[in-house]
Amino acid sequence: MSRYPTFPTRFELFAAMGIEDRGDIKTGGQIIRTNRIDRGRRDDSGYYMVFPTGCILAGCWSTGLSGLYLPKGGRRLSKEDIRHMKAKIEAEREAARIKQEKEHEAAAGLAKAVWSFSLPVNPSFCCFAYFQKKGLSPVRECRTLGCIKIKKLAQLIGYWPRGKGARLLAGEWCLVVPIIKQGRIRSLEMIDGDGGKSFLRGGDLRGGSWCTQGGFEAAPVIGICEGVATALSIARLKKYAGIPVFAAMSCGNLERAAEIIQADYPNSEIIVFGDVGNGSGCAVSAAQRTYSGRYCFPSFSDIDRAVFSETIGGEPTDFNDYYQIKKIEGAIKHHAEREN
Repeated sequence: MSRYPTFPTRFELFAAMGIEDRGDIKTGGQIIRTNRIDRGRRDDSGYYMVFPTGCILAGCWSTGLSGLYLPKGGRRLSKEDIRHMKAKIEAEREAARIKQEKEHEAAAGLAKAVWSFSLPVNPSFCCFAYFQKKGLSPVRECRTLGCIKIKKLAQLIGYWPRGKGARLLAGEWCLVVPIIKQGRIRSLEMIDGDGGKSFLRGGDLRGGSWCTQGGFEAAPVIGICEGVATALSIARLKKYAGIPVFAAMSCGNLERAAEIIQADYPNSEIIVFGDVGNGSGCAVSAAQRTYSGRYCFPSFSDIDRAVFSETIGGEPTDFNDYYQIKKIEGAIKHHAEREN
């Protein structure tokens, strides 16, 4: 009678849908919102509804998955139950869409206000620690970046920005990264001196990006990568010097950003610069959304890894790591030549 896949337990149902089981299952036939378990922040795109029979419908609007838990001995859903359920879900989805659109527009207005108060980036007095940490000081490609005192930022947006549970506190200033989609500022990324990052609440991030250059109408080659420091690093590499590089802010946003950027610049060849490791699959998928299908990953030799481990620490994964390694190796080579 129902096309929904069924599961023997509630826990298996929630796990298959990829949504959070908060343990406080509420009855009464109302749609209850919950979070996707693969997201670092709450997005409430998951949902469930408990019927008087004990049957539970659960799903996720962002993935399109849905399924049922039918208790043993319980009455299966009738056609009327299915119709009622579908109507409720559609009504709730439409209400959620309208609410989200309002939140997106409010955040976009706030992002514009913050950007208008932001100052041009000057590494001599602000954000120096972050750029130095990324090997990018002094910064040349900063016309599309801004900076603002963190206290002033908190006053403008009405709360103190947090990144992964911690408040942005490192340094007096923070970097302001405008996230653009189809020519409009839709949100902001804020970065403190230690590299702590926070996005503006309610901002429309899906498909948005930041670019190392501004005001260009066309470019023969365009780069797309995950983060701001990575984009700045790629733009400084000799092989790619001068090309505009877009940062999609996360590997999960690469695919949608690639689609939008290719549509905005249909005559440009796009190269997706991926990270080695967990984000590599996202980079390949994003490249498949472009006309050229090109993607590129940094290649690290054993010497590169040793240099990175001894000077910076850890394992290199992205093009910022690659840039820093080559910069260090170049300095070592120059020093050796001077000694000789």
